[in-house]
Amino acid sequence: MITTTSTTTKPSSCTQLETLRFVEQTNFGKDGNAIAICHLAGPELAADSIAISKIEVNGGRATAQVAVTGSRYDGQTLVVSLVKQNGQWKMDQIDDFVDFDADRFAEEFGIVHEKAHDLRAQQVPCVQESLKAVPPGQLEKLVLSGDPQALRKPFLHCIVKKKQPSNPG
Repeated sequence: MITTTSTTTKPSSCTQLETLRFVEQTNFGKDGNAIAICHLAGPELAADSIAISKIEVNGGRATAQVAVTGSRYDGQTLVVSLVKQNGQWKMDQIDDFVDFDADRFAEEFGIVHEKAHDLRAQQVPCVQESLKAVPPGQLEKLVLSGDPQALRKPFLHCIVKKKQPSNPG
């Protein structure tokens, strides 16, 4: 289930293998918007592979460490929570990173989101540098928050065109 959720972008995973909390956190959306974003996710957002370790099960809850290759989490190891709902294990939340590499996250974020057509090529260096300028601990908190406005704030100037003053002449 962790492998399927991490390495594919099947729309059915958005509700069958992931809780709403996980979908909101990892797709940086809220409510129905997060599910819609998840359904539209392209293959560039999926990991190429993962390695799962340190699985701990406590009744209907579990945690695991997930080392990721590919995606915006490339090179990162995530600590994830799972919950059992109606007999089915689901990804519930990314709780933490093991040794978060902020620079690598910034680099991969730009690359992946350009491939996904969320960013244009000329925006990528600005977005990457803006994310690298955020102190690593703060960037980690922004990523874990799943808050789209909070994550976008450091690089919003890279993606929003400033209005040109009108020429009344």
